[in-house]
Amino acid sequence: MYKKSLKRVNLITIMFLFFYLGLGNSFAQKHQLFSPDKTKYVRVELENDAVRYSFFKDGIPVIQKSLLGVELNEISWKGLSINEVKKDSLRSNWKPLWGTQEMYPENYNGLTIILKDENSNNYTIVLRMYDEGLAFKYKIEAEGITRLTLKKEQTEFNISNHSKSWVLAHPWGKKYKKDMPISKIKNASLPLLSKSETENYIFITEAGLYNYGSLHLSTKKNDILTAAIVGDVNLKPRFETPWRVIMVADSPAYFVEHNYIVQNLNPPSKIKNTKWIKPGITTWDWRARGAIENGFEYKLNTESMIRFIDKTEDLGLPYFMIDAGWYGPEHKKTTNPFTTIPEIDLSKIMQNAKEKNVGIWLYVNRVAFEEYDIDELLSKYKEIGVVGIKLGFLRKQHKTSVEFLQRILEKCATYELIFNCHEAVIPSGIERTWPHFLTREYNHSLMDGGYVASSIDHTITPFLNNVAGPIDVTPGFFDIDKMMERTYVKSELKSTIVAQAAMCVTYFSPILCLPDIAEAYQRKSDLFNFIKGLPLSYDESKVIIGEIEKTFLIARRKGTTWWLGGVANEDGGAIEIPLKFLGEGNYNATLFLDGNDTTWEKNREVYKKEKRVVKANDILKLNIAPGGGVCIKLKRIDKS
Repeated sequence: MYKKSLKRVNLITIMFLFFYLGLGNSFAQKHQLFSPDKTKYVRVELENDAVRYSFFKDGIPVIQKSLLGVELNEISWKGLSINEVKKDSLRSNWKPLWGTQEMYPENYNGLTIILKDENSNNYTIVLRMYDEGLAFKYKIEAEGITRLTLKKEQTEFNISNHSKSWVLAHPWGKKYKKDMPISKIKNASLPLLSKSETENYIFITEAGLYNYGSLHLSTKKNDILTAAIVGDVNLKPRFETPWRVIMVADSPAYFVEHNYIVQNLNPPSKIKNTKWIKPGITTWDWRARGAIENGFEYKLNTESMIRFIDKTEDLGLPYFMIDAGWYGPEHKKTTNPFTTIPEIDLSKIMQNAKEKNVGIWLYVNRVAFEEYDIDELLSKYKEIGVVGIKLGFLRKQHKTSVEFLQRILEKCATYELIFNCHEAVIPSGIERTWPHFLTREYNHSLMDGGYVASSIDHTITPFLNNVAGPIDVTPGFFDIDKMMERTYVKSELKSTIVAQAAMCVTYFSPILCLPDIAEAYQRKSDLFNFIKGLPLSYDESKVIIGEIEKTFLIARRKGTTWWLGGVANEDGGAIEIPLKFLGEGNYNATLFLDGNDTTWEKNREVYKKEKRVVKANDILKLNIAPGGGVCIKLKRIDKS
């Protein structure tokens, strides 16, 4: 099978060379670009003032002929001709400050096609073929025009042979729709995951989102996905769009393991001194409010905050996050973020945190940054010892919100404040440039509304939202049976406690925000220690079981220790975990499994712990409860 596939790829390569060399010169109307491993290529052609592309994997079209380009109100793009064609390539890798693996490969072949219209306006299409997929963007240089306005982006994705898609149906990535035929997709947020009739999977997203609205997709005529940019977009006479990214593979697990392509399409870090940027676990007061522990009720007051800080020190965790309300009603323009409500003595809280060596995160609503001086506000927070800012309610995905986020992000870098954004625009890899941007809520987390994510959701979101970048899911609720007493919990959690711990591995985020009170973790200290040991930045990540809508299990390594987390849908079931990824040596295995009678509906807090010695040729045969999970730590036994 492999030899036949290789012969087919080589034949395609020869045919391509014959075709390309036969064009005669770089000003020809058709051009092709191969990936470094020669398994994929893109063809671009100009016909009657329209530029179209086709994308192929192993000689088979995965994107059939589709439009490229942007339509502007001020430029009609008449009389287009190819003025210049440039080629470039890169063979490199780079080390992220934090990430899913130690090094990220960055290998591509590039093609820049510069078109010119009859009025000498330059219209440039930049394409890159990676082994992981295709990326392209547009650059415009207009003559004699001071400002441009986007009429529409013409980008199309012709995947009409696809039978099933998973799409995000909420601007903050909170809800998705599955089993969507291409013909029914309307105003879908990215990313978009789709499966063809021949079992090819396509993943579409964007990268490097700056100074532009987010990209949504709708199906137009002939079942072709068409771009729509959120909101009005006013542009400078010289501008470039974000990258449009297409990955294709035989399994969606490939996208999870190779999602660094999104970061590759962003500039290197602009922060020289990064010592203050530290991944870690934070406790959090929002879901704890209303919890009663031995007569003590957690509230939004100084006493509760100090108790949280003390308990965070006891747990050995680095951070504590104070959420909304500490300076008053967050959505009111008259609420002053330089002050606090009477129940909160921030100076006392900060002094206690300093004594206990616990870093404090503060939640700040967008309204506060709109109504008050950003530098003055962040300067004060830095001065009193705050380490991180959680920005809330970015609201929409239009250009104004994208630029607002960028401004706050750059200011937080200036004051060395790590950053989390909720109700956010899509992750687009900008954390490579701004590595203090540790996570964002572009997902359906443990909501305080009437809807709580189902077990099946957690077997889909890792293949969709989390591929685009780190997301703040806030897993790890331990007092599941008492959660309804909390102020901001409105529905029962559809999960077992082992699944809650497993999600701390299955979802990648360098900041892990734990939703429960410390006492809940202390009562189940063995399972909590599994979570506490997670490094949150890894040398290697491998999807072991990647059955979308059924079971997701991933293994992450730091040094010689592996952490495995797996979750299942409402049916659960038996699984087999081959350990061939371990390599040489024996490993001490600590397993946390659902109880014998545990499901997402009953006995949710029951679990069992097992210990074994395993090696690479072993296969773990386990059972995951309905809506349950599995957690495994594999620590190599050093030779004496």
